[in-house]
Amino acid sequence: EVYFYCSPLVGEWEAPPHPFLSPQRAARGAPPQPWVRRGAAAITRAWCLFELSTALGKGCKLHVALSREDRKTFGDILAAGFEQIANIVAAIDARDAQISKVEDRGYILGRIESLAPGSTEAEAEGLSQVTARVSEALRGWLV
Repeated sequence: EVYFYCSPLVGEWEAPPHPFLSPQRAARGAPPQPWVRRGAAAITRAWCLFELSTALGKGCKLHVALSREDRKTFGDILAAGFEQIANIVAAIDARDAQISKVEDRGYILGRIESLAPGSTEAEAEGLSQVTARVSEALRGWLV
């Protein structure tokens, strides 16, 4: 089983000025500053996405943990803001994941590339697999 802290569920927050995981994404420029992101911070962090994807790939069941405030208003959030939550989940993209230590990039990407062995586009395919696996699990949790 894997527990994923998914708060703030719909809030906005300013992302730290950390580099992107994907060198191709980083080549297009540094993250904008300030960069206002939406939803749970964990879905924007490379380690979190990678570890969640790995656990899900091993058949672990996803349990979503919410802050006390999000738990109190979850029914209202679903009723009034389901589309907003669905859009946040749909916007998950491992290529936009950030890393706090550039030294972690090689290890994480090496593991991600192993998801598409032999492919000339292993990084891109691996990042797509991570995105798809995490997005699918969170969509399943929503519905």
